[in-house]
Amino acid sequence: MRKSIYELDTGVLRAINKCKKPGYVYKMRKVPHLGILLALLYAFLMSTAVAIVKGIKKINPVEVLVIRSFMQAIVFGALAIYRKADIFGHPKERWHLLGRATSGALNMAGWYLSASKISLMDSSTIYYSAPVFVGFLAFIFLKETFGIFEALNTLVTVIGVILISQPHFIPWFADPEHPMTRSAVVGLILALLASFTFALTNIHLRKLQKTATEVTAFWFSLATIAIGSLIVAFTDEFKMPEGIIEWTLIVLVGLCGIFGQISFALALKIEKAGPVSIVQTCTIVIVLIYQLTFFHEPVTALSLVGALLIIISVVLTGLKETLKSVDLVKNIKHITAPTISWNVNHSEDGVQMQKYDTRGSLNLPNKVDHNTSNEKENGDIQSNGVLKRHSFPRLYY
Repeated sequence: MRKSIYELDTGVLRAINKCKKPGYVYKMRKVPHLGILLALLYAFLMSTAVAIVKGIKKINPVEVLVIRSFMQAIVFGALAIYRKADIFGHPKERWHLLGRATSGALNMAGWYLSASKISLMDSSTIYYSAPVFVGFLAFIFLKETFGIFEALNTLVTVIGVILISQPHFIPWFADPEHPMTRSAVVGLILALLASFTFALTNIHLRKLQKTATEVTAFWFSLATIAIGSLIVAFTDEFKMPEGIIEWTLIVLVGLCGIFGQISFALALKIEKAGPVSIVQTCTIVIVLIYQLTFFHEPVTALSLVGALLIIISVVLTGLKETLKSVDLVKNIKHITAPTISWNVNHSEDGVQMQKYDTRGSLNLPNKVDHNTSNEKENGDIQSNGVLKRHSFPRLYY
């Protein structure tokens, strides 16, 4: 008996020792709307970074991205070592870690290059249409459902992209006096490539459940350095920054990337993915302000309509995920469904049960023997010597 008590006490002590104080994520969740504010900060930092890249005319945008990735690799590599995380990721998730790193490098390179060739708002709007395409890719690779809502949302997004790009092979947009330039065509293709690879990145991120965030960011930075260096070498456009102003701007891009990654990771830990994706659409508004203020690029009415359609699609996608997470649609269905209640009166002869529902009341005399308590607990009712199974609806509050 003493031994068992000793073992019990030891087990209790071990359980107490394993208990830790609430982590920083738990404490941050107590701050109202902090996750939304962090997502908004991420949108601001990413918009600022791409605007700075567009403003540096003399240096290849991918070269700026490579320097930014060097800074990120140092910070997140040191953070992974400090937190003693597995630098190679979880063994079962390494292929997805490689896919996330590769697709992430391609989508950032495509976005930066497209912003240098077409307007800032057009490039960013097409780039951030990726969450809508995630549903289609998840249907292909993750076998998730792709219903009417997803199909219509994707169609609206495609229409928005067409209104922004205004391809001249469509007769409605054909304008012989102002043909599309080669640079504009390349910029649109790069923006679409960036959006597609951004959607692939989100697919891989869904599978990275056990790999630390800093490890994911570290390998993403290394892949960007490798792929970006190959792109710069292939285009033969390498040029060292000149002067304190260019170096300062490039360092600012790096800082925006570092703090943007941190704020986005924290936002997803604190807040649900749906609201975060909705707040990300603020990037389009921010880059529009930058475009009108600093670059003085014209904004057409069709581009604004296309951007609005894409924003609506992304917001609806985020709202759908939020409504699913709180089971709001399911609760509404149960609220509007007919409600059934039972009034039970016990007597010496048995149990008298009266059924009520929203369509009126119905008396159902059911005689239950006193020895059938187990059946009553399980929802079985004895009527005329026959046991009948009655299913009662689940109540949602």
